Amino acid sequence: RSASVRLMAGLALEHLPTLIALATTTTMVPDSVRATAAAGLASAPDDAAVIAAVEALIDEHEGMDKTLLIALVRLLREVPSARAEWTSVALLASNDDDVKLEAIKTLAKVGTVDSVRALLPLRDRAFAMLSETAGAAKDAILQIQARAGGGEAGALSVAEAVTGLAIVDAEATDNELA
Repeated sequence: RSASVRLMAGLALEHLPTLIALATTTTMVPDSVRATAAAGLASAPDDAAVIAAVEALIDEHEGMDKTLLIALVRLLREVPSARAEWTSVALLASNDDDVKLEAIKTLAKVGTVDSVRALLPLRDRAFAMLSETAGAAKDAILQIQARAGGGEAGALSVAEAVTGLAIVDAEATDNELA
């Protein structure tokens, strides 16, 4: 049977083994079919076989077709992977704005404060007010900071070089700095 027919059946029946096989097969399966199959894996994000399939896709992401790469980056928002953050950070260097935007959106969901440094140049680039990626980078930074929570009294806060460091005051409210 053709890959497209297997894809339709796999999606209709929510048959994970078929979707995994199609998503991870690198020969004889068009990238558009692989991308659609990969997107279908989000229906079972905690399944061990799905997690293994995502790891296999991460392994081959360099040189991957744009459609499949975008499907992978979107999948990283749903399927737990220790490499989701750094794969997304690496994709911020993509020449394709669509890939870069999806990587930013993934970092907004799974990124830690470690990825903020990579997002700052995208937020601050020239014509930022006209750039969808700049706005998405700003939102991602805010979401990461919200997940990271507030500092404890006496803790240092990571800030941009132009603003320096701040010490959190024990008497300050959550939004005030000493």
